[in-house]
Amino acid sequence: MTDNPLVYVVVVNFNGWHHTIECLEGLYRQGYTHFKVIVIDNASMDGSVEMLRAWAEGRLDIYKDPHNPLRAYCIPPISKPLRYGNFMPQEPLKLSESGLALVVSKKNLGFAGANNLGISLALSDPLCRYIWLLNNDTVVSRDALTALVKKAEDSQRQDKMVGMIGSKLLYYHAPHRLNAVGGRYYKWVGMPRQIGMMEIDKGQYNKYKPKIDYIVGASMFVSRDFILAVGPMAEDYFLYYEELDWVLKGRHKGWAIALCPDSVVYHKEGATIGSNKGKRERSSTTDYYVFRNRILFTRRFYPYCLVTVIISSVVAILIKGFKGNLWAMLRGFWDGLCNKSGAIDV
Repeated sequence: MTDNPLVYVVVVNFNGWHHTIECLEGLYRQGYTHFKVIVIDNASMDGSVEMLRAWAEGRLDIYKDPHNPLRAYCIPPISKPLRYGNFMPQEPLKLSESGLALVVSKKNLGFAGANNLGISLALSDPLCRYIWLLNNDTVVSRDALTALVKKAEDSQRQDKMVGMIGSKLLYYHAPHRLNAVGGRYYKWVGMPRQIGMMEIDKGQYNKYKPKIDYIVGASMFVSRDFILAVGPMAEDYFLYYEELDWVLKGRHKGWAIALCPDSVVYHKEGATIGSNKGKRERSSTTDYYVFRNRILFTRRFYPYCLVTVIISSVVAILIKGFKGNLWAMLRGFWDGLCNKSGAIDV
C-alpha cells in the first residue's frame, strides 16, 4: 500500500462488556495501526459502560483460560491506561491518538441503528476512508485489518467499485471450523445460507472465491464512498436482514462486494444479541425478527416471491414451532404480513 488510509472501527456493545473487552484487546494488537475505535453502548443494563471505562483506565483485565487456543490474541493485556473519550450520540468526536470513543445510547437502537450512529460519527471526520463494522463477540487475527485495507486499496487501484468486503469467519470455540465466508440468499423461500458453515478450514476458500450474495454482519469493511452513495443501513428491520438490504441497494447503484480470506476473524456467534434473561429469550427474539423480516425484505425487493416465501414460512413454523418458540414465530410471521417494522418487545 502506498499510504495508510484512516479506518474507523465501530463496535456495538449490548450487555456484553466481557466480549467487547476481549474484542478490543485484539484490535489494539493489529499490525495496521492507523485506525480509531468507536464503541457504541446500545442501552446496556449490565453495567457495561462502567466496566469498559474500568478496562480503558487499567482497573480491569480479562481472564482467559491458559488452554484457550486464541489466548494469545488478547493476553497479556495491552498497556493501560488508554486515553479515551466519553461522548453522547450527537456530540462531535474529538479523539486522542489512541482513538477510543465510548458513545452511550440511552435507547436500544438495534443492530443497524447502533452501527449507523457509529458510521455517522466516523464520517464526520473528513480523513476517514473506511469503516470496519465489527461485532463485539469477535476476536481478530493480527493481520485482519491489514488484509482488508490492502484488498480495498487494490480494488480501488483497479477501478473496481467494491464497496463492502467481508472477512473469513471462524468459530471462536472451534477455530478450525468455518463460520462463514459470505452468504447466499434464496429469494423464493426468503432464506439466507452462510457459505462454508461448519466446514473444517483447509484454505479451500482462499483461492476459490465462491459466489456470495451478502457479507455476514460480524465483519463488514465498508468504504466511505459506498456509504455516501448508498446511504446507511435500513433501521426498520431492527435485527437481521440489514446486510442483505444494504448490499442490494448498493448493487442497484453499481457497487460490488468481495471476500478477503486473509482477514481472519473468530466469531462467538449469537453472543451479540444475548440478554441476561437466558437462552430461551434470546432465541425468541431471533425467531420473531427472522420470521418477520424475511417477509418485509421480500416485499421490499422481491414482491413476486411473496407467495412462495409465505408458504415456506408456514412450513417452517409447522416444522420448528413445536420444538420451542411457536408464539414468537407466529407473531413475527403475522407482523410481517401486516408490514409492521421497527423494534418490538418480544
